[in-house]
Amino acid sequence: MASLSVTLISYSAAAIIGKKFGKHKLLDKSIEGSLAFFISAILVISYFYNFSQNFLAIIIIAFLVTIAELFAKKIKVDDNLTITLITASSLVIFFN
Repeated sequence: MASLSVTLISYSAAAIIGKKFGKHKLLDKSIEGSLAFFISAILVISYFYNFSQNFLAIIIIAFLVTIAELFAKKIKVDDNLTITLITASSLVIFFN
């Protein structure tokens, strides 16, 4: 559930913020959109896992997923699939 929520919410936040406020490019994306993705991923994962007890793991997972979203177009893989799989895999590694 958490990985699908990150895909839906963070990907949407990145697209909305990136298109509206994206002025600084990083690869094919905007820094503003990537920052929106990262922050919203932290918030979404924190909803499912206690941030105060797992803050480092949540930040690492959000960072990994943000990097995956940033490079998905470069490696020619659908970013919706990449985001979901990397989030789910990271959550299993860190929280099981």
